[in-house]
Amino acid sequence: MRYQLRLKVLSPVHIGTGESYEPTNFMIDEERKNGKISYWLYEFDEREFFEKLDQRGRKEFLEAVELGRSESLFRIHRLVKNNAHIAKSISKGKRQVCERVGEAYQEKIGRVVQRKGRSRGHKRSAGLIYLLT
Repeated sequence: MRYQLRLKVLSPVHIGTGESYEPTNFMIDEERKNGKISYWLYEFDEREFFEKLDQRGRKEFLEAVELGRSESLFRIHRLVKNNAHIAKSISKGKRQVCERVGEAYQEKIGRVVQRKGRSRGHKRSAGLIYLLT
């Protein structure tokens, strides 16, 4: 028996690739060519990134990890941004991202983003990270 159905989507639908990125193993950087800006996501291994850092960078990385709070993530993001040349040099892949994603990343990287929701208790969302365990 065959039925023909007509469906109406009641909520947004996301069709993804199944790929996921950890907050510490990618960065988005901009490139300027012929007066145009494009944004690129660079995926890298955070352990390899750590190994490529100089002694001061490794110390800063380990201090950030030991904090064990959301502040760890912000410090690591700052370290990656300040050492973008290392992340790019060890990148496993480079993918172009849309302008809105690139701009949002550049604007918000390393900062707490406060979201005002309907619930009064919901002030902000921050991730906890455990690295090198």
